Amino acid sequence: MDKGKKVIISLIVILSIGVVGILGYVAFDMFWAEKETDPFMEGVKEKYGLTFHNLHHVIFPWEEPDLPQNRRPTVLEDVGSGIWVHGDKFLYPVPLNPNYEIKNIDFNAWKAVNQDIIGYLEFETLDVISYPVFFQDGTDFYLKHNRTGAYDIYGELYVEGKIKYGHSRTNTIIYGHNMRNGTMFGSLRKYKEASYLAGNEFFWYYTPNGKYRYQIFSVYETLYTSDTFTWFEAPGAEYTAWLDKMNNQSKYETGIRANPNDEVITLCTCTSAGGDYRLVLQARMVYKDES
Repeated sequence: MDKGKKVIISLIVILSIGVVGILGYVAFDMFWAEKETDPFMEGVKEKYGLTFHNLHHVIFPWEEPDLPQNRRPTVLEDVGSGIWVHGDKFLYPVPLNPNYEIKNIDFNAWKAVNQDIIGYLEFETLDVISYPVFFQDGTDFYLKHNRTGAYDIYGELYVEGKIKYGHSRTNTIIYGHNMRNGTMFGSLRKYKEASYLAGNEFFWYYTPNGKYRYQIFSVYETLYTSDTFTWFEAPGAEYTAWLDKMNNQSKYETGIRANPNDEVITLCTCTSAGGDYRLVLQARMVYKDES
């Protein structure tokens, strides 16, 4: 055998050994290598029946390393995909919208105008809905008054006056007028069509304490006296039963369901269905940043 053939055969043998080695390593890594797992994350997956596709997992420090096995991280998040867990509260791994700029609301400047401001509501894709939200204990003052306190039939967005401090851990209700030109809550009528929801299901609620993203899970019309306008001191059996009803009475299938650990915002406005009826959009919190 001449020298050239020997060199070629040697190269083939070396390459073959290399390929076999690579394939062996891949097989070992896939089937036999011990994988590092996060017991807490695995528990979340199992409890909520979740599968995470194409999400980047990062390592999270424990708040107190000497706690028992059921310890919880302060914040568990996926880079670029929102927050999964904050304290012991589960939040959904819903990717953030790269086309939406998360705001820094200057509440001090707003409070210089009116101390009753409690939040700021903004839709990601409905740029016509971007308003301060007001609250006055025990009243619906802002139904017919503007941010300066002057009488105005167009009013402002405001939280149900009977909700303590203007925020409920279960169901915070925000009212706004159904304006024909689409301002205030006039554009919510678009959600009567199921085709509009996809891609338009998120809004943000900013408060002096944090930034919160919500995802709409139910759209329907109901009497203003219905149990939609109910809130609870804290999550529990009654809240779970109420949520089941809210999930099931949407006029069309949204593909989204709130669960008993969720905080809900209910958006309410008048509707063409009649004077005693209201158009309602209900949304679950999917992200929060209280840093």
